[in-house]
Amino acid sequence: MTEDRDIFIQAVLSADSLPSAVREEASAAQSCERVTFDKGYLDFLHEQIGLAARGVVWTEVLTLRLAALSPYCNRPTLRGTISTGSTIHIIRVDPETRQVIHHESHESTPNEDF
Repeated sequence: MTEDRDIFIQAVLSADSLPSAVREEASAAQSCERVTFDKGYLDFLHEQIGLAARGVVWTEVLTLRLAALSPYCNRPTLRGTISTGSTIHIIRVDPETRQVIHHESHESTPNEDF
């Protein structure tokens, strides 16, 4: 949806909390999709946090994700990715408020899922 992509780009451009390199690449977002998740996803995050199977750093990533996304359960969000060099930025936007609600950055490695 073009409107969703426009909302995503404008939210990224106006988010002072994002690194300037991310804002500069906003219009080159590799993906932008409207997604809705349910309590099952939040339960999954809780479980993964409890297991801490991927270590302390990943557990912290999941803890921050859970905190940011919990208020958006069963509500649509826009999820997009932007690359800056070898870093992938995963960004969530609330399409109603047109604000960035969560940002993660990961060094890109082949075939890794976030």
